[in-house]
Amino acid sequence: MAMKKSNTELSKKKIILMACGLLLLFNIVPIVKYFFGLIKPFIITIRNTSPIHFTPSIPVPLDSKTISKAIGGVPKVIHQSWKNKEIPYLFKQWQNTWLSTHKDWEYVLWTDEDNRELVKQHYPWFLRTYDSYAKGVMRADSARCLYMHRYGGVYADLDMESLRPTEDLLRNTIKDASSDKPVAIMGYMSDHFYYEHNVPNAWMISTPGHPFWLFCLSKMIELEAKGVNGAEYLTGPVMLYKAINEYSEIKTLINGKEQGSITEGENQIHDLIILKPSLIYPISWYRPRSLPRGCESLGGIELKKSETSRIVRDVDKCKAAFPEAYTITYWTHSW
Repeated sequence: MAMKKSNTELSKKKIILMACGLLLLFNIVPIVKYFFGLIKPFIITIRNTSPIHFTPSIPVPLDSKTISKAIGGVPKVIHQSWKNKEIPYLFKQWQNTWLSTHKDWEYVLWTDEDNRELVKQHYPWFLRTYDSYAKGVMRADSARCLYMHRYGGVYADLDMESLRPTEDLLRNTIKDASSDKPVAIMGYMSDHFYYEHNVPNAWMISTPGHPFWLFCLSKMIELEAKGVNGAEYLTGPVMLYKAINEYSEIKTLINGKEQGSITEGENQIHDLIILKPSLIYPISWYRPRSLPRGCESLGGIELKKSETSRIVRDVDKCKAAFPEAYTITYWTHSW
């Protein structure tokens, strides 16, 4: 009788263990498949890339410098880029605003040559993809993600004006100023939160080594493998919007808790912060009718010295309409 009871109890324990095992299996398999689906193109690309042997031809900017840090561990460095050192006259005026509002920060103007050297020396597994891009803007888009990953700091397009120091923005954005947790900061362009162009890659802030930027590169590789064309979709804001969505889903799976949604315009999405439009992108390029008087003529402006007086007059009127803004972008679409 005791033996029968013991066998019955053992059978119950086996059934419970088997049930737990099946439950775990059915829950873990979809998660593993989901993760593999996201990183598969990334794995295939690395596997199919033969070893790259190179001799550094030029020094990569910042590699030999020690950069001090601002609030929240963000390095005090401004990154901007152009095809060479000969930037258009009007861009120089906006470039100077970054220098004047960040006097104790490092400043780097990356060229096409610098960008390729950065990839070649520090991300050789991405070089084949980088070189395969049909347009220079695609290479520039991917390079700015690498600035953020390797060095951190602030990236800003050359048609963006700095109105106030970034440290003021960080002080008002990062709750724990002494925290060394990774953070990446971007901005919404409008309150149309379902619009896939709504988080431009014209301005970004990051602590170095943030995993989101490598996730963006893996997204670029995945989209290229799917035959996606067009800079905005493959390497630009549409890619960024999708990467934020998927990165958030993965963090939710890992943490077991949803935190923020880009489609609902939330500012904190796990370790990403997306600021409201009035702070970074007070001008929305796809809603010109909403622009205040004085801003209407700024879209697609001519980058000529002869146009400067009109543009400066309009810009002064425009800036007065955005008292909250730390930056303003004039959307020259020069690429």
